[in-house]
Amino acid sequence: MKETKFKQTEVGLIPCDWEVKRLSSLGSFSKGKSISRTESNTGKIPAVRYGELYTVHNDYIKTFYSHISEEIAQKATLLKTGDLLFTCSGETKEDIGKCVAYIGNGKAYAGSDLIILTPNKKISSLFYGFLLNTDMAVKQKASMAQGDAVVHISSESIGKVFILVPTLEEQKRIAQALSDVDAVISTTEKLIAKKKALKQGAMQTLLSGKMRIQNGKWIKTTHFKQTELGPIPQEWEVKKIGELGTFISGSGFPIREQGKKNEKYPFFKVSDFNNSGNEYFLKRANNYVSEQVAQKLGCKIVPQNSIIFAKIGAAIMLERKRPTESDCCIDNNMMAFLVNIENDFRYICYYFQQMSFGSLVSATALPSLGPKIIGSQIVLTPSKSEQNAIATVLSDMDSEIAALETKLAKYRQLKTGMMQQLLTGKVRLV
Repeated sequence: MKETKFKQTEVGLIPCDWEVKRLSSLGSFSKGKSISRTESNTGKIPAVRYGELYTVHNDYIKTFYSHISEEIAQKATLLKTGDLLFTCSGETKEDIGKCVAYIGNGKAYAGSDLIILTPNKKISSLFYGFLLNTDMAVKQKASMAQGDAVVHISSESIGKVFILVPTLEEQKRIAQALSDVDAVISTTEKLIAKKKALKQGAMQTLLSGKMRIQNGKWIKTTHFKQTELGPIPQEWEVKKIGELGTFISGSGFPIREQGKKNEKYPFFKVSDFNNSGNEYFLKRANNYVSEQVAQKLGCKIVPQNSIIFAKIGAAIMLERKRPTESDCCIDNNMMAFLVNIENDFRYICYYFQQMSFGSLVSATALPSLGPKIIGSQIVLTPSKSEQNAIATVLSDMDSEIAALETKLAKYRQLKTGMMQQLLTGKVRLV
């Protein structure tokens, strides 16, 4: 890598040997043609629908998620290798005109609401797939978008976007460096998905008693007894959730008491499930309260290792159940379950996680759950020592997944930094 000299342009400072041009100078525009949702899985021919650019495609097309028949292909738009695809409608101005490059060689088609730029000169489409999703390009596209509820952008407007033009060789070097990082990201994502699938299989096998853990080894269960939940190991019991612990309701949380950070108790709200670091245990809250405020609000202090979940609204359907790492307070949209000492809280939490609380909710305008309905559900309970063994296996799997997710976050951060440096010419690849 090397540093370089810069010159001032319409888009700011760029390397002296780079150019700034309008996107339209790269080639000619066309539009995709209709491929409906029902037509997207009618055959074997690869196709791209505009919504997929927002959900599954980033920077360039790695794989296809729609496949159409020969009949549908005749009314769609055939893609050429090197085409750049843009969304021409969307929900926000910041998302409009999202770009992906088609760098494959096979036959593939584009659906409606896609603008296609076919280059008429030698460029690295992969490079521009990355470049046209940077802040520099996104801000330009957003400034030209039209509409509020539904946002639109035209090919004419997209053609006015200023782009940076290094030499073709440098375009290729930058694109290769970024796609190499993408490959590492993709490999890590697949590994995480595999580990999660293994954990899900382990939960189904261990929590049903089909396999036992004895002296650190997995052993197939051979002796069963019949229960209302089907055959279970002879030594296991069937109990109601209400027999395993105590429910704790949340408290009201006035806005005037919110916003504090350095107090004794985290005060968890439903939104805190989304906080980074709360994927397996509830650790970080957006709000904290002192002991005095907790008393004033009449909060019940939820002990460490209680299992927290939503009890009101659509959040129930997200099926998030997590233990808390410390004593805390919870708001009145949430409920906690304190597991008694005869059971392992981790085992009960994993059991909760494979249950569907959403299916227990009646169809009303405001879904809700209470201790009575949850407490009446039945679970399988081995001895506490076996609960501990099962929970330890699953917890170790969670730790392995969490470590991979930390790596993935670092790889994504690395890619973001590389894009900021390489695509602006602040750092050059030799």
